[in-house]
Amino acid sequence: MNRLSGLLFLLALVGCGGGSGGDVSLCDNLATAASAFAQKAAPCMSTPPQLGMTADGCRSEIGNCSSADQQRIRDFTSCLTQLPDCAPASASSWATSVQGCANLLGPLAGSGC
Repeated sequence: MNRLSGLLFLLALVGCGGGSGGDVSLCDNLATAASAFAQKAAPCMSTPPQLGMTADGCRSEIGNCSSADQQRIRDFTSCLTQLPDCAPASASSWATSVQGCANLLGPLAGSGC
């Protein structure tokens, strides 16, 4: 389960948001997906993950994100939304799916977003 914990940490770093000119629905959708993700992950973890992503936090940072970064966040959000609930018997394959979602954000790492 260390792999899943590492992925959750990566997801927690994504709280990209904020400033003027940002996409409000992007932030709302990201916060909703993060909350749903925590519920989806719970069956495979003794302590359900708390990603700490809020729409307000996102909006405070989204101005730092390029339109390409924002599209990556939309793709990531869509991927999280499509994840099924984790089942202990298939936790490894579920974690691989989560990694696939996280990989969509890879280019954000050095973008200031």
